[in-house]
Amino acid sequence: MADTSKSGIVIVLSILGAMTLIMCGYAIHRLIGLDMGPDRMHRSNEQEDYMREVRWRNRAHLQWEARPRRGERERV
Repeated sequence: MADTSKSGIVIVLSILGAMTLIMCGYAIHRLIGLDMGPDRMHRSNEQEDYMREVRWRNRAHLQWEARPRRGERERV
């Protein structure tokens, strides 16, 4: 005879796992959904300019980190 308390725990954990998966799926769909409905947030010009500046700074920093150091020769 199966222990009813263990089977109850399994059922509760299964329900919690299913709820977690559904919530994660909804969050992913909300984040990268393909619909462009009226409730979808649009970025302002100021935010676009700021993000462009951040990307430029990140690229400049990566280029600076990738440069050859003093005394090092570029290996081919």
